[in-house]
Amino acid sequence: MKAVLNYLKRIAKQINKTIIFMALLFTYSIICIYHLFVKVKSQRWYKYNKKITLEYTKHLW
Repeated sequence: MKAVLNYLKRIAKQINKTIIFMALLFTYSIICIYHLFVKVKSQRWYKYNKKITLEYTKHLW
C-alpha cells in the first residue's frame, strides 16, 4: 500500500511540474506576443507621424 501511495505521489509531483511549466511558458509567450504587437504599433505610429510632419513642412513653391 505504501509503495502504491509513493508511486502516486511521484506521478502527482511530475504532473504538477508539467502544469507549472506549461503555465509559465504560456504566460511568457503571451508577454512576448504583446511586446511584439506594441513594437509594431509604435513603429507604424512613428512612420505615420513622420509622414504627416513631412507633409506639413513641405514648401508650397
